[in-house]
Amino acid sequence: MKRIKDVPAFYDEMKKGHEIHLTDTAWNELKARAKSKKLSVSEYVERWVRGVWESEPTHNEEI
Repeated sequence: MKRIKDVPAFYDEMKKGHEIHLTDTAWNELKARAKSKKLSVSEYVERWVRGVWESEPTHNEEI
């Protein structure tokens, strides 16, 4: 799909920047999960939050 500036590609609204704070461990895990699905971290989180797939279990059982 050819993207057009200022036109939403996948959703009915444009994405915009937001800031979250994560540990390096969490950030690296997000990057690895996104890469395994051939997505950006932004798109991975978007799909996760929208319920496109169920959350993957954490490697740390205490969380």
